[in-house]
Amino acid sequence: MGKMKISNKKNSSTGMPSWLLTVLVIVIMAGAVITCLALALGNTGIVPRMTTAIKSENFKINQNMMTYFLETAQNEFVSSTAYSNLGKNCSLNSGSNQGLPLSEQIIGEGESDESLAPGYSGKTWRDFLVDNAKDNAITVLAYCEEAYANGIELDDADDAKIENELENMYNSIRYSLYQANSYNMSYLTMTKKDCVTAYFGKGVSSGDVKDAMELIALANKAEQTILNDLSDAISLDEIAEVYNADTKKYEKVDFLNYSFNVKYDQVSSDVLAELGEDAKAEENEDKILAAYKEEIDKAQKRASALNDAKDKDEFVKTALAYFVEDSYEDAYEAAKTAQNLDDEKKPSEDDEAKIKEAMIEAMFTELFAEDRKDTAVDDVEEKDEKFYAYGVEVTSEYGKFLNAIKDDLYGDLIYEEESILNDGFTYPTLADGASEKANVTWLYAEDRKEGDTTVIDDGDGADGKEITATEKSFSADVYFMIKPRYLDETIVRNGAYMQFESADNASSAIEALKSAETVDLETFLTIATTYGAKDFSELKDYAPGQLVSEDFDAWMFDSAREKGDYTEQAVSLYGYYHILGYYEDEGTLKAWQAGIKNTLLQEDLTEENKRVTEAYEDTITVKDNVPNKVGK
Repeated sequence: MGKMKISNKKNSSTGMPSWLLTVLVIVIMAGAVITCLALALGNTGIVPRMTTAIKSENFKINQNMMTYFLETAQNEFVSSTAYSNLGKNCSLNSGSNQGLPLSEQIIGEGESDESLAPGYSGKTWRDFLVDNAKDNAITVLAYCEEAYANGIELDDADDAKIENELENMYNSIRYSLYQANSYNMSYLTMTKKDCVTAYFGKGVSSGDVKDAMELIALANKAEQTILNDLSDAISLDEIAEVYNADTKKYEKVDFLNYSFNVKYDQVSSDVLAELGEDAKAEENEDKILAAYKEEIDKAQKRASALNDAKDKDEFVKTALAYFVEDSYEDAYEAAKTAQNLDDEKKPSEDDEAKIKEAMIEAMFTELFAEDRKDTAVDDVEEKDEKFYAYGVEVTSEYGKFLNAIKDDLYGDLIYEEESILNDGFTYPTLADGASEKANVTWLYAEDRKEGDTTVIDDGDGADGKEITATEKSFSADVYFMIKPRYLDETIVRNGAYMQFESADNASSAIEALKSAETVDLETFLTIATTYGAKDFSELKDYAPGQLVSEDFDAWMFDSAREKGDYTEQAVSLYGYYHILGYYEDEGTLKAWQAGIKNTLLQEDLTEENKRVTEAYEDTITVKDNVPNKVGK
């Protein structure tokens, strides 16, 4: 190819000089090269890694690290109770927003609810989450500066925990992709680099993620140091002073409770259903009101009878008898539909009544037996190629139907029995200006004693008034006091726990504990790290209920516990996590004291958080345009 010739001849006055055109072409080509280079470097993560998003005097967070903060903010938001309670009303990549990027999901439109993000109506979920990520990152840097000022550094144990968290993250990404891609086994062997790319996008490396995690770990360590100092500063006298200021706020009560409810609209529907499909409410108001009065009268008589219970066992059995009486017909109809029962297969009305009475009696016998099972025993037996239920001959189809009824009712009975009992009821925190409800006033009365009962009614016909349909409802709550106001005197325990999602990992950790020469707190936490515990922590001043696991509490507070004990089989948490526990020693506080101390501690920590963030806010610089680029 010959050399390009550049003419010296000028163009016409309305045209462009050829030399200028050539220069522009060169500039444009150079710009294209630079743009391509920038994109290439961006894909490798070099440019974002060199781009500072937020910095303080001694620490900084680059654009790649901000990706981790953004993902963390989104995960915490989506897993929050407030978000889950909204259901379909707030949907990140779900519902009508499915498939849309966060930058196109407008808060307050479609299924998105702006109540979860005040001040962001009309903006996008990406705007909301980026701002959350920035706020979290600023707080982390403030605490890192606090750590620097006080000589706090990460040690080998902290590094090991971070490595463990990284490994858990890789495995979680692998398994999520494995599930999302029709259980393709290749995803289970993905490299760490591929895991990070798949989750955080091109250019973000495991080093970027680790750098972010190290800053967060340092910030947490500084906060924990502050927390320990604040905890040590709280005295028993301070705890007693708080308790004496309002004793009932820290006391508990144990009681039984059962409710009777009548709804006018439900009565109206039942009456009209009996009258036929052409029946209208306005033409049958007298019949509906008469039925409404009858139902309220029935509820009042039941409440009065329950109120006469002499002890807790009689209360529970009486209440459950009412429950079964009301629930049997619903269970009957549900089973009839599910089993597609032919009416010709049914026994006579007399035999049905006999079977019903015997079935209820059998359920109560099973319910209150010492070796009670969670599932009902079958009622139907086969003898000489015939089927019998409580001595009554029935068809095999009806036998299946009877067992379905009993299974449903028995499960409901167990649930109802649990709901009647209220152990450790705590005085509710009232909003400013709110008044105590009648039941709380009765439960916490100074003169309340064991065995006291009361009926608290509300609505139409309450307090002996004439029954009208003014409020369209009636309720009667019956209470039986088991144990009046008391303090939880349980002595707190010290120890540790580790939590696994995998039963196999939990079993491996148990075997490692058994193989150890001695098991102390350090050994326990080291094994938690080694075997990939999802969460693990030392427990100080642990009171019953803090981990929401009755099995764990039963083990931890067993009088036989000795220093160095650990669980030799996992206990459950929330039904699906596996917990291993370690026991160190008994604490010095009682559970009620620990509760007050924790409240005071949280108040002090809130003030300390404010001090730390204000102390360093002038030294922290945010380049708003950088965090806004994250994830795009």
